Amino acid sequence: MSTATFLEPDPSARRLESLLLALAFAYLTLHAAALTLAPAARLNDWRAAAPSLAHWLILPVWAGCALAARRAADRLLPRRDPLLLPIGYLLSGLGLLTIWRVAPLFGARQTAWLLVASLALIAILRAPADLRWLQRYRYLWLLGGLSLVLLTLFLGTNPSGGEPHLWLGCCGIYFQPSEPLRLLLVAFMASFVSRRHLARHLVQGRQSWAQNFAPLLAIWALSIALLIAQRDLGTGTLLLLLLGIMLFIVSARWQVLLFSGLLALLGGGAAALGSQAVRTRLSAWLNPWADPLGGSYQLIQSLLAFASGGLLGRGPGFGFPQVVPAVHTDFIAAAIGEEWGLLGVISLLGLNAALIYRGLRIAARQRELYGRILAGGVASALGLQSVMILAGILRLGPLTGVTLPFVSYGGSSLLTSFVALALLLRLSAQQSTGRNTGGLLQLQALFSLAWLALALMALWWGVVRGPQLLRRGDNPRRWLVERYVPRGRILDRADRLLAGTTGSPGNYRRIYPQPSAASVVGFHSPVYGQAGLEAALDGLLHGDQNGDVWGTAWHTLIRGFNPPGSDVRLTLDLPLQRALAQALSGGRGAAVVLSLPRGEVLALYSAPSFNPQTLEQDWPQLIESPAGPLLNRATQARYQPGMALTPFLLAWATEQGAASPAAPAPQPLAPVDVGAQQLTCAAPQALPPEGTSYAQALNAGCPGPFAALGQRLGSQGLQQAFTAFGLLQAPPIPLAASAPATVDWPTQPAELAREAIGQGQLTVSPLQMARALAALLGDGSLPTLPLITAYRPPGGDWLPWETESESQRALTPQSSRTLREAAAPLEPFGRGWAFTALAGPEGQRVTWFLGLYQHQGIEYAVTFLLEDATPAQGRKMAAEFFLALASLESPQ
Repeated sequence: MSTATFLEPDPSARRLESLLLALAFAYLTLHAAALTLAPAARLNDWRAAAPSLAHWLILPVWAGCALAARRAADRLLPRRDPLLLPIGYLLSGLGLLTIWRVAPLFGARQTAWLLVASLALIAILRAPADLRWLQRYRYLWLLGGLSLVLLTLFLGTNPSGGEPHLWLGCCGIYFQPSEPLRLLLVAFMASFVSRRHLARHLVQGRQSWAQNFAPLLAIWALSIALLIAQRDLGTGTLLLLLLGIMLFIVSARWQVLLFSGLLALLGGGAAALGSQAVRTRLSAWLNPWADPLGGSYQLIQSLLAFASGGLLGRGPGFGFPQVVPAVHTDFIAAAIGEEWGLLGVISLLGLNAALIYRGLRIAARQRELYGRILAGGVASALGLQSVMILAGILRLGPLTGVTLPFVSYGGSSLLTSFVALALLLRLSAQQSTGRNTGGLLQLQALFSLAWLALALMALWWGVVRGPQLLRRGDNPRRWLVERYVPRGRILDRADRLLAGTTGSPGNYRRIYPQPSAASVVGFHSPVYGQAGLEAALDGLLHGDQNGDVWGTAWHTLIRGFNPPGSDVRLTLDLPLQRALAQALSGGRGAAVVLSLPRGEVLALYSAPSFNPQTLEQDWPQLIESPAGPLLNRATQARYQPGMALTPFLLAWATEQGAASPAAPAPQPLAPVDVGAQQLTCAAPQALPPEGTSYAQALNAGCPGPFAALGQRLGSQGLQQAFTAFGLLQAPPIPLAASAPATVDWPTQPAELAREAIGQGQLTVSPLQMARALAALLGDGSLPTLPLITAYRPPGGDWLPWETESESQRALTPQSSRTLREAAAPLEPFGRGWAFTALAGPEGQRVTWFLGLYQHQGIEYAVTFLLEDATPAQGRKMAAEFFLALASLESPQ
């Protein structure tokens, strides 16, 4: 290689470089200031900013290193590329501040490594100008790199104490030999291929590839074998692809790239067969949602970080990137995405794209083949490494475990990146005699497509899918925000507290002073997620869906968080809810109390229940209990309605003129076969000797007349009756509910009979039955089940809660009054029916009580579902509950 020559200094290029470095320093200063002020803004206390000043150490160190590197370059390489130093130092400064932000201890170490890397850069700038020292001793350099990698098999360690052992070092100083090995292999290959006769044969095809490149391939295979032995498959894949790229630079043959890509895929498949870690990474890439708390946790939290950042980011110091495991290493771009948003990610991609473009441009302007291959290989190595890690964390490809050049934590990575930067600086300053593009133009096009694909993926996860991702229960950022921002309160109809927030900024926690309301309120736990209204109204209670888009955006910009959550007022009546919980204590079942005629949910309880205040302590017992205390039986469980279906059937028949409560009932004592069991009258002694009416058969719980009525109505009539009372649709309530039953409507008489008495395919939830009962005993309208009456934004007034659904007409008021009067009295304050349903092939039964409470002008529709109880027990429980209600103050 001949002695390199340099052009005269370009004053405009030097001014541009100075300006860019000054702008980089200004940005880093503002970034550091924002990190200082963020804790004060979080806690709304200026004193909180004082302890967070250590990261300011970066600025003088960074400025000193950048100034020293620039002065050395001015003296030694006056005609260098003016963009390389600013880009390299800006990326490293961004990485330093981000590492200080998420892991201060590692930030101090990385700052020290910046000093070492800058000294290495200056040393290479001062080395002999023609780089002959790098070309001539290629085998020596390569042998040293391979030896260090080999040494890790015996003396390797891991700074974190786990696996794999890829580092050498002690006393807190560690070095990863695979990082410089990549650069040494690039230099070796550039020297090897640039020998004139090999290059000529490669281009002209006079010798076979095996003859020309057997030594090179052998060394490359040895390097990859060592990396596989280390289980450093990411770097191994990187080297394999880099080999194809460098051969493509010389030959411009796309078959080379295709072959190396196929070889990488085959290698990945073979690695997956022999390595559980590789299989886990592939599974996380293909379907991360299948194991969100296991092998995919890191990737999902990375995607959530981009989603949290959105378009403009949470702001430096305001996000929670620390929830991503090892975020300061492989996943540092996720931290940048969370705090700087899509804008920051695009800027990061732009800086990398500019660096790689300038590197390939330098390669194209090299006079000699060695310089062209070396510059193209160094630039491609940096670009390929960036694309691989960014593709992994954006789910464009599997995770590889490589670092992001200049940005990720890692002393050996930072040192290698600066050595690569120094080589590009040296090559950029050499005399150019033209453009030798080879495969460089196509390579630049491929990198451009890669940057574009990464930008689109960042847009997808951060903006398009972002809102949906942030609602996931495994997003810990919402819980962390609520340590600083109070969550909205949940109040009953008289503004009694059902759920609230206590503590001070930074230590807020959720409290539940009324355990009896757990079936409605649910829980809000950073460990076990959400349930009930805490889940259904999460956006409103959290504070990011209060309807004030601009106010929320401004608050987020100033404080880094959304505003406090809105309060919510329910229709629930706490004393009535307590009475209902007391009535069901010790048993299994559910109960719902609705106001008449509006159908407001005054009380809803599932037994057994849980105490949300002690949820985390009780969780192991709750999930292991066979009684299922976490199941909301009122909305989520489905039961055979049994004879409880007959009042609605009779009401519908009355409406259609097919029957009436006063009409004679045929065969009142006739049993009905239900599988191997037989359903008979619950209270035959209550029937008159002769002339039994439908009302009397209904109160005695006799199935025969209603089985016959179902056969008369037919399949279409039964379907219309069930639809009219809302038994084939989910109840319109913001609580988790089971899916409506699917009924294959029968046509055979025996099947019609069983369907008519609630022993067929139809199953219902207690809430569905309560809604139907409110229509039956009210004015005939199927209520919309109001549960929320108003909400109050922080600092505002109560606003009415608006619902889109309207009540449906099930009966005329006249038919409703007729059925109400037919119900058996229940002293002292109501009337109702108690029915049995066969709930299993072995004789299991459930009891339904459907009743009307009347006292001092107040009317409630009351529904009880009791497991393993008799109708007599159901009537007794209802009577005691009605008596307890009379002692309460009127909730209206």
